[in-house]
Amino acid sequence: MRFYFILFIVFAASTINQLMGQETIRGYVYTLSESNKLEALPGVHIKVLEENTGTVSSSTGYFSIESQHSSPKLTFSFIGFKTDTLTYTTMDTLRVVLQEGNILDDVEIVFEKGDYYLSKVDPINAHTMGQGELRKAACCSLAESFETNPSIDANYADAITGTKQIRMLGLSGKYVQIMQDNIPSVRGLTSVYGLDYIPGTWINSIQVSKGAGSVVNGFESTTGQINIEMKKPGNSERLHVNLFGSAQGRLEANIYLDHPIKKHWESTLLLHGKNQQFEFDQNNDNFLDQPLVNHLILRNEWKYSKNKIHMTYGIGGLITDSKAGTLLNQTAIPDYNVNSQTKQINAYGKVGYLFPDNDYKSIAIQLASSYYNYDGNFSSQAYIGEQTSGYINTIFQNKINENQTFKTGISGNYDNYKEVIDIDTNERANFLLEEQVIGGYFEHTLNKNRFSLISGLRADYNFVYGAFLTPRLHGRYNLSEKTTAKFAVGNGTRTPNIIMENIGLMASSRRWIINNENNSPRYGLTQEKAWNFGLGINQEFKLNRRDGNIQIDIYRTEFTNQVVIDLEQSTQEINVYNLDGNSFANSFQVEMNYELNKRWDIRLAYRYLDVKTTYESGEQNLPFVAKNRAFTSLSYSSRKTKNGGLWKGELTTQWIGQQRIPSTKSNPTPYQLNGYSPDYFLINGQITRIFNQHFEVYIGGENLTNFKQENPIVQVDNPNGNFFDSSLIWGPIMGSNYYLGLRWTIQ
Repeated sequence: MRFYFILFIVFAASTINQLMGQETIRGYVYTLSESNKLEALPGVHIKVLEENTGTVSSSTGYFSIESQHSSPKLTFSFIGFKTDTLTYTTMDTLRVVLQEGNILDDVEIVFEKGDYYLSKVDPINAHTMGQGELRKAACCSLAESFETNPSIDANYADAITGTKQIRMLGLSGKYVQIMQDNIPSVRGLTSVYGLDYIPGTWINSIQVSKGAGSVVNGFESTTGQINIEMKKPGNSERLHVNLFGSAQGRLEANIYLDHPIKKHWESTLLLHGKNQQFEFDQNNDNFLDQPLVNHLILRNEWKYSKNKIHMTYGIGGLITDSKAGTLLNQTAIPDYNVNSQTKQINAYGKVGYLFPDNDYKSIAIQLASSYYNYDGNFSSQAYIGEQTSGYINTIFQNKINENQTFKTGISGNYDNYKEVIDIDTNERANFLLEEQVIGGYFEHTLNKNRFSLISGLRADYNFVYGAFLTPRLHGRYNLSEKTTAKFAVGNGTRTPNIIMENIGLMASSRRWIINNENNSPRYGLTQEKAWNFGLGINQEFKLNRRDGNIQIDIYRTEFTNQVVIDLEQSTQEINVYNLDGNSFANSFQVEMNYELNKRWDIRLAYRYLDVKTTYESGEQNLPFVAKNRAFTSLSYSSRKTKNGGLWKGELTTQWIGQQRIPSTKSNPTPYQLNGYSPDYFLINGQITRIFNQHFEVYIGGENLTNFKQENPIVQVDNPNGNFFDSSLIWGPIMGSNYYLGLRWTIQ
């Protein structure tokens, strides 16, 4: 840890010097598709011609660059496009469109950032959700940010703790690499609760890619990557306030400020507070439907940019307190209390250097460190988890020729895990692991008009588990002007954290039984390894002179080793062991986006999942996974008034098919459940009134049909009994919820 801290300070100090007056130029770069729709263009190199300074557009096409000239000339270069130049004469945000090597000055920009869009340029099968998409729902945390996204599911892990987990391609979110500004973030012991520690209003955009991601970001991604572009200096409003309140007593306040400190420096401060102190028990089982919580989260980031040096560093922290279980003053059943406290602090930084003789050549260093502590009591059981982590990644990129580029570098990870479980007053289990990984990678990109290919390979050495290779391949081919095909092949490797990744199972009478038949550390289990294969086809079309597109995705994830969480052998046990047999997830999804008219848009999707794992009792469907799911989202936007006011509306409907429930046949008859859940519908809606560019109000409802899983807790009448279990959750545990919020912004 000291090494990472000292290295961070050295690089930060090396960039600080006497500052000179400069102007910040901000803008977005787009390309015009065959159907005349704008798409964000990442990786474009922008330079100030007179000063030979430069930058690169982000995944959303955004860029910012400093200039000392009043009317500087900006050059824009991108592989497959001719370099072109424009003169900057306005103080407004630039909207630049590149097509066939030229900047289009006569294109009227009607594309609004924040929409949901797929990239036709990037070989990786990815789509972006910007602010406009995120604000279609309450979006109070990252776990709640995917209500309008048919590719990701978010469900409760149990009926007590309020933990939400995501699924992608039919598998748990632990197989998805989650990053903040391209630095691995939600991982290890934070892989579940960490989704709730990123407020939705802090997010500028989310990039979701299916399949194993880039080797530049590491080896842990298996089913996909989610990169969260946070509000940070240069891409956030000067002041934004978001206040939220729900009918179930949940109150939230968010504020962020963006302030230029000096000519080269800019800083953002983000604050989040959450309070839930009202007791709700809609199903009258004497248990709280949602925990009583207090959250306080903050983030402070600084950005320095001058000539060839660009630097960002920041610090964040959180304190949370949660109380769940039986109602505070009930006397009908024995008390069952679940209390937890969480503390986290993290620091991060990026330093980049642009070579003056090459508009693509650069070197960058990413640094991050964090400390996380979770202290939870589940009635008579207690769990304490502690993680100290460090991360470093060096990235060198250069251009081979006009069609080929490469990235290479070395990276290192450090994780120190300390876990303690007090099973009862007479038994304690300790699980310790100090893990260090060092590796190198090379990624080559070939980009031509109709075809592009990203091929990467990384080699890592884990000082605990040994050496391993991570190959990945992503390709794009334009079958026609309106048809694009993408494919992906790659593998992922991860270290399991079986308790925290299944923390909902602690809220039960089940006993952990870890079958460790080898000499591996910690739990005695080996690492998880899986291959992912994918194919995506995007077809654009016109219907009644309106644009639309159809996206078809077919993916298969196949494990060569997996840690199996077996709830089948006994309703009183959690059996954990390494896979001995087949384990796979097949995913088929078709999605259509269509502009009904100037005011209405519709999104339709259907997904089929075939997910199976081999248990000691044989191969079975993975529990709590719906084979069939359908999705509809209808959006409306009115005409703008003279002062920028308008109405927006969103209605989302999901149909969730049957899900297998782990066997409860060994329970007494009153505590037995059906083998499969019923199918059901979920409907969410929101209406937003934007009065002007500074103020808007939104009102919405979740689970409008008031559907609830009946009797979500087994043996609810005796929480201290042998069959008590709150983890068999397949549907909503709370009924309808209504909310109201407001946003106030100073640009």
